[in-house]
Amino acid sequence: MRITIGDRTEKYLAILELKYPFSEEQLKTAFRIKAKETHPDSNKEKDSEDFRKVKEAAEYLLPLCVDLEHEKEEHVASLKRSEGDIFKMTRKCTTCGGKGFRIFPERSCEACSSGLFSIMLGIRGVGKVRIRCPECRGSGIFTLRSGREVECRRCKGLGRVSINCRFCKGTGVIEARKETCSICFGTGEIEIKPFNPVIPKGAVL
Repeated sequence: MRITIGDRTEKYLAILELKYPFSEEQLKTAFRIKAKETHPDSNKEKDSEDFRKVKEAAEYLLPLCVDLEHEKEEHVASLKRSEGDIFKMTRKCTTCGGKGFRIFPERSCEACSSGLFSIMLGIRGVGKVRIRCPECRGSGIFTLRSGREVECRRCKGLGRVSINCRFCKGTGVIEARKETCSICFGTGEIEIKPFNPVIPKGAVL
C-alpha cells in the first residue's frame, strides 16, 4: 500500500537519493553506497554524524518499502479484468468441454461403403465408390462418329465405374483431425444471456 510522502520522509529520501516508491532491495543498495561514502573508516574526510544520518534514514524508510513486483502483477491483472465487460456472464462450452476444439479419432470411411452390396458383406471403408460411367452415361455402349455402336472401353459395357472416394481419397480410412469448436468458436466459453423482462410503462414495482 502506498502512502502520502511528508517533509520528514522527503528529507530521508534525499539523504539516500531515493524516490518513492522503492523496494527493500533498492533501499539496501542505496544504504550500502551512502554508508561507504560517509563511514569514517572508508572516508577520512567525512564526519561520523553523516554516517549516523544515513543509518537513521535507512531505519526510518525500511517500513515504507513497497513490493513493486506484486504491484506490477496486480496492475496487469486489473488491466486484463477491465478489458472485458464486467456484466458479461459465460459458462463452459459442453460441446468441447471448455477446450475450444474437438478431436475426431481415426475411423473407417462410411461414405464409400454405403452401397447395399458393401453393407451386406460387412465391408467398411472400401475406398472406392461406384458411379455412372461418364463416357457412355451408364448405357455401357459408346456411339462412334460413324454411328456404329461399340462397347464402352472405360466401363467395359457395365455402365458403371469405380473411382476413389472423395472423403477418404481411396484409403478407406478418415484420418484423425482437430477442429475448432463450432459452438463456442474456439473460446471454450458460451455467453449467457440472462432473462431481461420488459416492464410495462407505469407499472408499480
